[in-house]
Amino acid sequence: MLIQKLKFKMQNYNLKFKIFNFGLSLLTLHFAFLTTIFAGHCPAGEKHTDLGCIPEDPAGFTAKLYSIGLGFIGGAAVLSIIYGAYLVLSSQGDPGKLQKGKSYIVYAIIGLILAVGGYAFYRIIGKDVVGIPGF
Repeated sequence: MLIQKLKFKMQNYNLKFKIFNFGLSLLTLHFAFLTTIFAGHCPAGEKHTDLGCIPEDPAGFTAKLYSIGLGFIGGAAVLSIIYGAYLVLSSQGDPGKLQKGKSYIVYAIIGLILAVGGYAFYRIIGKDVVGIPGF
């Protein structure tokens, strides 16, 4: 009887946790696009789109695209780190769950380092080596 009550409480807790995470994700997405929603006028050399002001020259457009992509990659990395930490904290001594949580954290950090390194490499090649104007 006690085990059934505990199982029901855990299921109820898991449902509340999932609802809370979903609401928090929606709130985070709302604030992520808040600045582009209220962007009215674009400076010279940029075109207004649904995603905000986008540069018209190819170099500026690519830089803007990279920065938007890095924002999404950073968000995914943070969510993966949080999920990995949750797995580590809730592993209760289970080595499989502990290793899975650690791998989420490690691979999220590696992915973030690779993304930032790729962006830095792109900027160095574009500005210093090739000399593309607008970088």
